[in-house]
Amino acid sequence: MSWSSYIDNMKAQGVQEGGIFSHNGDAWATSANFQPTADEVKKIVGYIQAQKFDEIKLAGCKYMFINSDSGTLTCKCTKAPSDDKKYLVYCSLGKTFIMIGATAGAGERGQTKVVDNLKEYLGSVGY
Repeated sequence: MSWSSYIDNMKAQGVQEGGIFSHNGDAWATSANFQPTADEVKKIVGYIQAQKFDEIKLAGCKYMFINSDSGTLTCKCTKAPSDDKKYLVYCSLGKTFIMIGATAGAGERGQTKVVDNLKEYLGSVGY
């Protein structure tokens, strides 16, 4: 299975945008409309590892920190170009990668399970 098929799998389960990145911010796969920079991703990895949060930016949008639990970060975009881009972003840190899912609207809560399930699977096969 290619890395992009994991993004397709997330999207098929209701996550609107997403990506899988290395801890240093390199994109392994992303959906077409979600292109965070390597620096943005590295900052989020650092925030999760340190459990200390500052300004969160992804794909050029600013996000408000909502919650963090061991290995995860949840934040919400409040100023997006349109309401359908006011994503709730859920980031889950694996051994060698970070998986990010973004959803606006009614499906926001279900995305954490989708992202975590894929993260757990990748961890079980060595990533």
